[in-house]
Amino acid sequence: MNGYMRVLGLILSAGLVSALAACGGVLPSKETAAPSAWESFDQAKANYDRIVPGETRADDLAQLGLNPMQTPNVRRLNYLELIEVFMPHISIQRGDLDPALRTCLEARESCYAYEVHPGITHEKRHGNAVLDIFGFRRDTQTSGWQFNSLIVLKDEIVAYKLWSGEPNIRREESERRPLGPLQHAGEKLIENAF
Repeated sequence: MNGYMRVLGLILSAGLVSALAACGGVLPSKETAAPSAWESFDQAKANYDRIVPGETRADDLAQLGLNPMQTPNVRRLNYLELIEVFMPHISIQRGDLDPALRTCLEARESCYAYEVHPGITHEKRHGNAVLDIFGFRRDTQTSGWQFNSLIVLKDEIVAYKLWSGEPNIRREESERRPLGPLQHAGEKLIENAF
């Protein structure tokens, strides 16, 4: 009877391991979001396109969802921080800057900017659950979007604007550890030896 229970236990264990290996749904996933007034890259870009340097006022920006006092994840930069953004190296001189930006920086305290980085990324692990759980192999898919904009204002009127971003993030990351959970322990031993 004891041998029968042992065989039954092995069969159930093998069945559980096979079920876990076939089911990627047990693997963790992660979503990172910077809450904003926009739900997509296209919405953020369309909102940005409504801003007209020399015409759009700070009050208009608030209506577009760009108000650091009310909208999450909108950062206000002062003119000193803007100098660091646009002139990070001594090789870049004020004369190299756009004239509207240069005039704004010369106005000092009247010059400031709104920096916004809305976006959403999803990370989902997939593949063999057993290999993933024990750290032998981890495959991760990342998807989403990211929009970055910098709106520079002088005397409460937009003087300059700049954007960048990734409308369609798609990445695959594959991590292999032949020693599984022992891999990390071996790396720590090597680090501590030196």
